[in-house]
Amino acid sequence: AALGSVKYDTTSVEVPYVTTYEGYNQRIFIDNRGATDAYYSTTYTTENGVTAADGASATGTLAAGEMHTIKATDLVTFTGGTRGTATIEIEAQTGSLKVVTQIVDLGTGMTDTILLHPSTQQ
Repeated sequence: AALGSVKYDTTSVEVPYVTTYEGYNQRIFIDNRGATDAYYSTTYTTENGVTAADGASATGTLAAGEMHTIKATDLVTFTGGTRGTATIEIEAQTGSLKVVTQIVDLGTGMTDTILLHPSTQQ
């Protein structure tokens, strides 16, 4: 007889480029398609000489059935540079999430939008 089981319900989303450069406006869109709210937290990796500190939106709760928008400048504060990478850990089943990042060049208006999850690189 089985005694129990462990169910892993955390989804890791890699954001390969996060920038707080003043000439860009970067946002991360997280669509929680699940039936329950989902807590998230963020960690960072930076280049040598650059440090990252959590911003007001580095952790939070994503409401069930809603999309949440996080500005990069609210996610992280970089010192010694303006870029790094981020890993967002979301307490939700992987099939319940869609995550996109968008960077707008404020000088030219050019927009770069990338689907982060589900990954197209697998």
